[in-house]
Amino acid sequence: MSAILENPHLAGTHSEDEADDLRLVFRVHTLVKRLVNQTMLSSLGISLSHGSALLHLARSPEVSCQELAQLLGCGTSRISRLIQELEKRRLVESHRGGTDRRVLQLSLTPNGAALACRVPTVLRDAELMTFSVLPDDDRQCLVKFMSRIVSNLNRFSE
Repeated sequence: MSAILENPHLAGTHSEDEADDLRLVFRVHTLVKRLVNQTMLSSLGISLSHGSALLHLARSPEVSCQELAQLLGCGTSRISRLIQELEKRRLVESHRGGTDRRVLQLSLTPNGAALACRVPTVLRDAELMTFSVLPDDDRQCLVKFMSRIVSNLNRFSE
């Protein structure tokens, strides 16, 4: 994405301040993701992507690989590796679908379900570390602004 921002053919389409604003958003995204991942690893011994998968699987008794990939926003090769890692750790079980044998269905093992129950607490801890520098009023404004940005960006993905 930084290559797009620095592309000379796009020069003049955005002010330098707008490009700096976007770089700041990317930096915040990177740092928050790193913090959450490190918190998950140190608290639960799993990565953020593992924790996210476990949370999604905890919400439904069975989820297909394709559904999980869509929920996590990742491709087939990444979801295949993720599932293999979770199965190796005995956190997830996979089996072929009943009506369509081509579909691989996923469900949590008892160990996976127990770990999934602990993920929200770790996410709350990371959230507190991220936003603790902001007074409540500033935090509420930030959430309001980010919600507006998300709504706007969702229009482009429809």
